[in-house]
Amino acid sequence: MEIIDDDVFTPVLHSGDRLYHYTNAEGVKGICEGEFLITEKSFLNDKTEFQIGSQIFVQTIDEEVSCRESARKVKERVLREVEYYHKMAEIGDSEAYAGDYVMSFSLDYDSALMWSEFSNFGGYSITFEHEKLLNSFGKQLILHGTVIYETEKQKAMMMKKIEEEVFHEEEFYYLNSWSDFNLISDADIEDCCRVIPIIVDGYNYFFKTDCFAGEKEYRFVFTCGHDGGLYKPEQLDKQYFRIKNGVLIPFVKKQFKPSECIEEILIGPKQNSDIAELGIKYFMRNLKLDVPVKKSSMPLRY
Repeated sequence: MEIIDDDVFTPVLHSGDRLYHYTNAEGVKGICEGEFLITEKSFLNDKTEFQIGSQIFVQTIDEEVSCRESARKVKERVLREVEYYHKMAEIGDSEAYAGDYVMSFSLDYDSALMWSEFSNFGGYSITFEHEKLLNSFGKQLILHGTVIYETEKQKAMMMKKIEEEVFHEEEFYYLNSWSDFNLISDADIEDCCRVIPIIVDGYNYFFKTDCFAGEKEYRFVFTCGHDGGLYKPEQLDKQYFRIKNGVLIPFVKKQFKPSECIEEILIGPKQNSDIAELGIKYFMRNLKLDVPVKKSSMPLRY
C-alpha cells in the first residue's frame, strides 16, 4: 500500500482518528453492505479539482524568479508534464487505460454544511475509524490525506517540498535556491523536471480553493487500471457509469469490511420520520453489524 504522509505531501490521520461520510439512504445501504462507489476525478463537483497545485506552482515561480524568460520556460515545462500525466489517464495510451478515483470524507462530526450538501439535512453520516478503514481495503494502491485550502499554507508546503527534493539534492547541484532558476539552462530545466512535476501533481490531489474549506475534507485516491499494459488481470477494476443531470459519470466499486471499521450511524437532523431510526436499526441487525445508531443533535425544525 502506497501512502502519502506529512513527510511527503499532506498531513494524514492515524490510528484512532475518525472520518465521517455523509450520504443518503441509498448510499448508507450500499456502504453498510460493504461497497463504496467512487467517482473518477474529472467528474467531481468542483470544476477546479486537480488544478490548484499547478496554480500555486505558477504563483510561486512568478514571485520567486525574477528572470521572466527562465520563469516562462520552467512553468511551461512543468505544466506540460503535469498535463501529460492526466491526459494518459483520461484518454489512455498504448500501454494502459487507467484513472484516478476520489472518495471523500469529512473531519467534522454533525456538520450543518455537510448535511445540507449531501442529503438536504435528511440523510445519514457514517463514522469510520481511519486506520481500520485503510486496512479494510487490503493491498490496493491508495493515496490519502487532508485537503488543504489556505493559499499561503499551500504555497509554503509547495516551496518546502521543492526545496527538500531539489535544492538539497546533489544531483541538482545547479539549484540551491529559487534565485538559481534565473540562470538555469534549458538542459537543466529538462533535468529537474523529472522531479518537480511529480511534486506539483501530488499537491493537485490535495489542494482546493478556500470556498470549500467548510467541508474539512479528507480524501482517499485510488489509481485504477481498466485495460492491459502494466496492470495484471487481478489488478484491473471494472469501470461503471451512472447518469447525473444528463451526464454519464464513470465510477468504480471498492469492497471493504464494514464490521471492522464502521463505528456509528448518525441520522440527519431533518429525518423526522418515526420509523427512520427503527429502519436503520433493523438494517444493522439484518447485516449483523453491532453499530450504534444516533440522531443528530442539531435542533432543526424544518
